[in-house]
Amino acid sequence: MKKCVPFVLALFVLGCEKGNQPASPESTSASPEHQLIGYWTLDAQKSLKALESLPESPDSEEEEEFREHIGQAAKGLFLNFSKGGKVVSYEFDDPAKDLTYTVVREDEEALSVKIEGIGNFLMQGDTLQMIPPEGAPGIMKCILCSRIDAEEAKRHIEEAQSTKSIHRAAEQGDLESLKKHIAAGADINSQDGRDGETPLHRAITRGQTAAARLLIEGGCDLNIGRKKDGDTPLDMAEGRGRTEIAALLREKGAKKSSDLPPIK
Repeated sequence: MKKCVPFVLALFVLGCEKGNQPASPESTSASPEHQLIGYWTLDAQKSLKALESLPESPDSEEEEEFREHIGQAAKGLFLNFSKGGKVVSYEFDDPAKDLTYTVVREDEEALSVKIEGIGNFLMQGDTLQMIPPEGAPGIMKCILCSRIDAEEAKRHIEEAQSTKSIHRAAEQGDLESLKKHIAAGADINSQDGRDGETPLHRAITRGQTAAARLLIEGGCDLNIGRKKDGDTPLDMAEGRGRTEIAALLREKGAKKSSDLPPIK
């Protein structure tokens, strides 16, 4: 499933409840490539239904990760196709990315395209399906997208880009956003993502010393272990060579996971 993660995170998009838009009379007779133009969104319902219909049951860990990433990614990612082989990827509050796509195969019923930096997809009607690369988990073919109305997509994009999560602020070193979250009483110990990292873990991972200091001085729990492996902030700081952060953590009494009593 690890091979699946980058594709899922780059692909999943918000608004699946608005995804199934009926084709206009004009687009019904248009070429498949013309019908690709516009915004597309992850359709969580379609994807999970496809997961249930797989001929062979996926590995339990793969299935758990797949379901988790659908839930996470269906909150702020979009693909917007336009003429001339251009596609824009919107990922949460990150700047939009200008990518390109090329048509691999086209006939009256289907269109196969390759998106730069993401992978291959097959469009049939109002569904855009990922085509897993050779050697990738078969579960990836359950990644299904649907169309989303342009106005609805733009509204969600604006919302996503105007609201930055505390985890994102920590990993980007955005001190002003962090201060706002802390002042507003945000949970600075919340554990996010499949690894279950706190904002402090994220700041350490990206080497954001000032952000880590702000969180530490803001009263975050210094000994929370990641859900993935139990690593505390001090474990990560020492393991990743974040010497300044590690020194600050030790000064504040932080401990390594090996020095803490086992969790019952």
